[in-house]
Amino acid sequence: EAHWRVNKVLLKGFKTHVSPVVINAGLLVAMAEALNEGHTPVIVAHNAKFDIKYLMRDHPEFPWHKVKVWDTMTWEYRNSGHIDKYKSLEETASKWGIRFEKTMDLGALLQSGLKMEDLDINELEEYLKGDVEVLEEIWEYQEAEATYDMDYILPLADMELNGVHLDKAELIDNQFYD
Repeated sequence: EAHWRVNKVLLKGFKTHVSPVVINAGLLVAMAEALNEGHTPVIVAHNAKFDIKYLMRDHPEFPWHKVKVWDTMTWEYRNSGHIDKYKSLEETASKWGIRFEKTMDLGALLQSGLKMEDLDINELEEYLKGDVEVLEEIWEYQEAEATYDMDYILPLADMELNGVHLDKAELIDNQFYD
């Protein structure tokens, strides 16, 4: 993943079932409060590992192992019998009959040489709000149809951030390494 160490999180957006979309404030506080109240926060994202890795990098002290993940893109892949690979957020929304159109073509802007930091922050906020709102709708449809275990997403994100510890002595003792 190109330059993930130097990439910065510009905006964080979230909502709960009872709140409007919140931008850039309180995400970890809201999840910590849910944990303290005995609830399990569920992070819903499209290609969740990508987003979660940045959160884990920036907030390593958070108890990520207590959080659940619902990846709408992974759900589509698993539910399709492993056929619908890398379905876009727009394609996924359309499949469920949800009207959704991105407010800007972020990929095209970045390919043109524009940097994320140079984009208008208000436009980015509108873009993020749309994503957050449609993700909640997609999640509700998917959850009503089937639930898949996605507990492997957090450890994968952690391994990509921190690598995998191998105990060389134990490997030698068990004849896996010489």
